[in-house]
Amino acid sequence: MKKLLGIVVLGLLWSNIVFAECIEGDCVNGHGAFISDDGHKYVGEYKDGLANGQGTVTYAGGVSYVGEWKGDLPNGEGTMTFPSGNNYFGEFKDGNYTGQGTFTWVSGDNAGDKFVGEWINNKRQRGTYTWASGEFAGDEYVGEYKDEMANGQGTYTKADGTKHVGEYKDEKKHGQGITTWISGEFAGDKYVGEYKKDYQHGQGTYTYANGDIYVGKFKKDKKHGQGTLTMANGKVKKGIWKKGKLKKPN
Repeated sequence: MKKLLGIVVLGLLWSNIVFAECIEGDCVNGHGAFISDDGHKYVGEYKDGLANGQGTVTYAGGVSYVGEWKGDLPNGEGTMTFPSGNNYFGEFKDGNYTGQGTFTWVSGDNAGDKFVGEWINNKRQRGTYTWASGEFAGDEYVGEYKDEMANGQGTYTKADGTKHVGEYKDEKKHGQGITTWISGEFAGDKYVGEYKKDYQHGQGTYTYANGDIYVGKFKKDKKHGQGTLTMANGKVKKGIWKKGKLKKPN
């Protein structure tokens, strides 16, 4: 699986803003505009001298946030937009992406890609990532995340319909899973069993499009260990396999 994410987050950048002066309106209890010595500008609602309500902050570097504020921090629904055009729209809590949100890439290597799902403190927890261009165009991952990588239960569906449903670890198929191939060399085949670091590895059942069925051990995508191949014509091959070939019939 392609590396899913290159999100840039500002963290609590807003908390570092020290405004120099109120340049317009009521910046205590009302609507006003503040500008800092280094060029950051906030325009919006205030309560007790803090940003509260609807407001917009624009940083000197070109990053902007438009949305709800509470206690001088983004809280509620809002949109953060980067100079590249990449943007996050969704829920914030104390200045961080927390809750439901959508991150859309407009430029760069991930241009057109989109993630929609649940966030906690700027990190994805579960959701849907869709690729828009390149080798993975049309592919989609729906599932759990940890440390900004696919970790836990998930479903990866390729543009051609080929699908893997199962466990992931650090963006690789790892644990129990089911893969169904729709097109290409393995069209019509199905594997149910164990995976390790993206390989069929451990105990599994492989059903071929022609009706043959292998039940047994795998190692790095090949029949390896004790296993039984039952062919569609009724012939059976049973024994110890090595690198895909029957070595010791039994």
